[in-house]
Amino acid sequence: MILLWLLCAGVTGQEPCSSPGDFPSPTLSLSTSSAQVGDSVLAQCSLRPNSLAALVIFCQDGKEISSQLTTPGQSLYQYKISVRSSGQFRCMYQYRINQNHVNNSRLSLPRTLNVTDRSVHSGDADHSNSGSSEKKSIPDGGRLGPEAIWGIAGLSVLCLAPLIYLLVKKVNSSQTAALRTHPRRSRSSMLPSESSAQPGFLGCRKTRLQHTPL
Repeated sequence: MILLWLLCAGVTGQEPCSSPGDFPSPTLSLSTSSAQVGDSVLAQCSLRPNSLAALVIFCQDGKEISSQLTTPGQSLYQYKISVRSSGQFRCMYQYRINQNHVNNSRLSLPRTLNVTDRSVHSGDADHSNSGSSEKKSIPDGGRLGPEAIWGIAGLSVLCLAPLIYLLVKKVNSSQTAALRTHPRRSRSSMLPSESSAQPGFLGCRKTRLQHTPL
């Protein structure tokens, strides 16, 4: 029966998916809009109730990929797509006027299927896993352990020690220069004050000598 229908369709000499007709278009839906090479995607072509369709055709990028004879009272037809590459899918139907002539319906609205290579996807997954492992090696939240704290403290002391030494040395040198500029008073400078106290003492002694009886 299918061979007979295909023979009759071939009489027209036209590709069904590239020669739409005037009858109302069916509706096409895909189980997913993205997949990987080797996956299976389900395409569903929905006809109007009481349609005169005799053959349902699934198309990809303007070429026929599957055809199914209709069943009376059935309006939903399915086709499992073996994914090989990205493409645009449609469906349509035909009805037979006589044994030598068929009419086509309009094409359904297009549905695009985006396909990615499985090897590329796995490579990206490995890269993301390696990135996550590198992130895990970094301490969470930037917390430092006791060893890191002691190490930082030791480095700080080593860095500050030369500065402290230079500051102490500078202070000592400034004190030495101040002592050289303002020397302490010598003992000789204190003599006038001591000698100034001696006349009074001598005067008292002379006074005592004068009142001594002969």
